[in-house]
Amino acid sequence: MTTIKDIQELATQTKDWTKRKVAENLLEDIQQWRLHRAGLDKTYLTLHKWFTGITDSYPKYPDNIPQSVADVVGHIYAMDLELTNRAEYSEGAKAHAERIYEYLHILGIYGDDEDRLWEEIKEDN
Repeated sequence: MTTIKDIQELATQTKDWTKRKVAENLLEDIQQWRLHRAGLDKTYLTLHKWFTGITDSYPKYPDNIPQSVADVVGHIYAMDLELTNRAEYSEGAKAHAERIYEYLHILGIYGDDEDRLWEEIKEDN
């Protein structure tokens, strides 16, 4: 069992209630991890854009360095508020990844099989 398709079959075809529930929960956590990862990717791109903008415009007021510093600090505070609101993506991705690892181990998926499955999980974003 090394593919998402195999796990989907396990979730629908096994008579073992425990394995079925673990497989169902694993599929749900994979989906949630992908959603959080997509949000995290957007956050990183936004952060890069912000830092690039600040760097390209600094000093914004060459004749007034204190004003340039104040302007950058204002941008950083605004970024902090936005990033605090987006922190859920990082926390969610980590939490779902931890549960995915737990479910994989419950199902006995280790080593190369686990690595291949993670590659498939990451590809289907």
